[in-house]
Amino acid sequence: MTEQEARQILGIEEGAAWEEILKKYDVLFEKNAKNGSFYLQSKVHRAKECLEVVYREGVPIIAPNHLYQTHQEFHRVASTDAG
Repeated sequence: MTEQEARQILGIEEGAAWEEILKKYDVLFEKNAKNGSFYLQSKVHRAKECLEVVYREGVPIIAPNHLYQTHQEFHRVASTDAG
């Protein structure tokens, strides 16, 4: 998961305080705890983990080429990088 995806999932702007991230995480995680979606709950958890690494190490996380959503997206990005 990229930093941008993690921020999107949690609804967090770049530069948000860690406390704000934890509040958003708690709300979204609890919403999906009882009779909610385990899939969404795990996406929320992975988003928090991703941002934890970014905040701890100060390193943005960028998806490697093999993680692009579609074959077309990979080739669009690859052709942009090549030119």
